[in-house]
Amino acid sequence: SVAQHRDEFGVRGTDASVVQGEETTVEFEVESGMEEPVRNVTTVAVSDEPAEIESSDAFVGELSPGETATVTFDVDADSDATPRAYPVRFSFGFTDAAGETRTATGVASVEVVEDETRVPFEDALVGIVVVVLLLGLGWWVYGKDFVARRRN
Repeated sequence: SVAQHRDEFGVRGTDASVVQGEETTVEFEVESGMEEPVRNVTTVAVSDEPAEIESSDAFVGELSPGETATVTFDVDADSDATPRAYPVRFSFGFTDAAGETRTATGVASVEVVEDETRVPFEDALVGIVVVVLLLGLGWWVYGKDFVARRRN
C-alpha cells in the first residue's frame, strides 16, 4: 500500500484577480496540512510578468493543523497581458513542534481579467492617427511645391 501524501501547506486564491494594466491587492488562503501546530510561518510569493507580484513576503505567525490564514500581495498586470490564470510560486518558512526550522513550497494562480473600459483596437486607433498626421505633414511640406509646379 502507498501512504497518502499531504502537502505541508495548501494555497488557493480567494480574491486573486487583477485587471489588465492595473495594480491590485490580491488575497490567498494558506492552509496548514501539518499534523502538528507550526509557528513563525512566513511566506514568499513570486510570479513573473505579465502578472508580477510587487510585495513578495508576508508573515502568518502560528497555524494549527487544518487552520487557514489569509495573506495579501500587490500584483501588477501589464496592459497587454492576455486574460488568463498565471502561476504564483510560494515558499514557506516555519518552525515545527520540535523547534526545527523547515521550508515548504506551494503553487496557486492569479487571474488577469480584461479591462472593460479599454477601447477595442486602441493600439490600431493610435497607429491610424499617427499615419494621418504624417500624411498631413508630408502634404504640407511637399504638397505646396507640387501644387505650385502644376500652376506654372
